Amino acid sequence: MTSIKAVCSLCNGRSWTREIIGSEVENFRCLCFKARLLNSYLGPELAKAPHRHSELYNLQIDPETNEEVGDRTLDDLFIKGEWSEVAQHIRWAVGVKHIADPKFSFRIVTDHLLLRVFVGDFAYRNRSQQVRDDIETFNGITDLVSPSSLLIIRLGNMAHPNKAAANVLREVLNIRATESKATWLIEGHTYFGEGHTFYNYDVGNYVEENFEQINVGGDIEAARKLEAELRASGDESAALDETESDPAPVEMQTCERFKAAPKDWERKKRGPSKWGKKRGGGLMEAL
Repeated sequence: MTSIKAVCSLCNGRSWTREIIGSEVENFRCLCFKARLLNSYLGPELAKAPHRHSELYNLQIDPETNEEVGDRTLDDLFIKGEWSEVAQHIRWAVGVKHIADPKFSFRIVTDHLLLRVFVGDFAYRNRSQQVRDDIETFNGITDLVSPSSLLIIRLGNMAHPNKAAANVLREVLNIRATESKATWLIEGHTYFGEGHTFYNYDVGNYVEENFEQINVGGDIEAARKLEAELRASGDESAALDETESDPAPVEMQTCERFKAAPKDWERKKRGPSKWGKKRGGGLMEAL
C-alpha cells in the first residue's frame, strides 16, 4: 500500500512562499523546507529526539562584562544521563547553534568507532577497491576527530576489553585540546569508572580536571552504582533513598564523578598468553 505524504498547507509542497512587500513580490523559504534542512543537518538519530529547550545553548548577556554567555558548545563537558535524555539537549544545542553560525559543525562518534579507526579498520588501503572511493575513509584517528567544531563521544558502546582503549580516548582528548576545540563526553547507561573499557586512572583524572561534569537526568544505573559505593564506604547518610523514583530533569546540575588514584596503586601487567607466543602475538598483544 502506497503511503501518502502530508502536503504543507503554507506552500502546497513548493517549499517556497510568496509575500508582497511594497510593490514587489518576493519569495521566501517555507518553514517546512527549513525544517527538512535542519533535520538533514542533525541526522536521523537527533532528528527523532523530542524537541525541548536546553541550557547547553542559552545565550544571554552578562550584565557585568556585557558579553554573550551560555554557549556550552565551546566548553568541554562530561554529560551524565541516558542517551534518550541527552539527545534532546544535543538536538537543541547544535540545531540552534547552526542557525546562529552556519559554519558550525559537529560529529557524534562512539568509543567503539574510535578504537576501530585507531587500529586502521577505516583506512583507505584497508577498504575494498570497489567501494573505497565512494565511502568515507579515515587514515588516522585525526581524520575522524579533528575537523568538527564540536566532537561528541558516546561512551559505553564497547564491552570487549582492550588494552589500548583508554589510551585511544586520551589521545583523542589531547588532539582536541591541542586544537582548542570542544569535546562532549556522554556517559550513557554504563558507569564511567573502574572496570569501564575506556577508563583508567589517567583518563579519569584528566576528565575530572578539564571537563565540567553535568547531570541531565535519566541515568538510574549510574546512580545506583554510586549509591552502592557510598554504602560500601560507610557513608550511609549520602546514599540515595531507594524509595524515591528518578527525578525528572529540570535543570543542569554539576556533579562529582571520579576518584583520584590511590598513591600506592600499581597496574599489574600480564605476560603474553601461550597462544600469543605460538602465533607471534595477536592484535590484542600488539595493542
